[in-house]
Amino acid sequence: MTTAETRIVDHLSDLQIPEMFSSRAKAGEFFDGEKTIAELEKEKISRISDVLIHPELESLINEGKITLGIIKPKANEGRDLSPDDDQAAQSILGEIGEENVIFSLSLKLTRQQAEAFYRPNKRIQEVMTDSADPSITVWESVSRFTSSAPLTFVLIYRPQGDAVEWWREKMGSTNPQRARDENPDSIRARHAQGLPNNAVHGSDSIDSVRTEVRALANILKTI
Repeated sequence: MTTAETRIVDHLSDLQIPEMFSSRAKAGEFFDGEKTIAELEKEKISRISDVLIHPELESLINEGKITLGIIKPKANEGRDLSPDDDQAAQSILGEIGEENVIFSLSLKLTRQQAEAFYRPNKRIQEVMTDSADPSITVWESVSRFTSSAPLTFVLIYRPQGDAVEWWREKMGSTNPQRARDENPDSIRARHAQGLPNNAVHGSDSIDSVRTEVRALANILKTI
């Protein structure tokens, strides 16, 4: 590990997560409330945002050592998970592995933020869901669900340089049924009920990691 890599990884690991982002329940209370932020908490948010757009972090992304994951809203609706949403999300976080997680934080996105985050994937608007309402596209379904309740962003570090591939294998196929057929030990195979709540999200390429990490930084700048 180079000195620069050690520095940025240590910096990320040492970031203080604001109290209102420390759990999904607290994030829900904060975003559904009056959103009063103490000055110290504002500083923590600013530090996280600054590190996410730091050139040294982008270098690690380019080397395939960093990827971004999301534990989707309503984790408690997953198979074989706690009915408590925070506990269910913690279970999934545990399956990712403490050694692979640099930091995690919980937010509740607005519909606009959810659409901005997923905008590079808007091609999914062309594909219809199995909804009884034929006007509901996959894009509409995903955007609506992503902004429906708190979720958890997870920054994953793999010094081997296989972060994107490792996390996508760990998640399993987008379609939970296909995941159960192809990779029964994956997170989606064991926990996802269906679509759009297939438990987790992961960047699908290094380019997507860069885009989605910047999107997260921009979301934090608006809080």
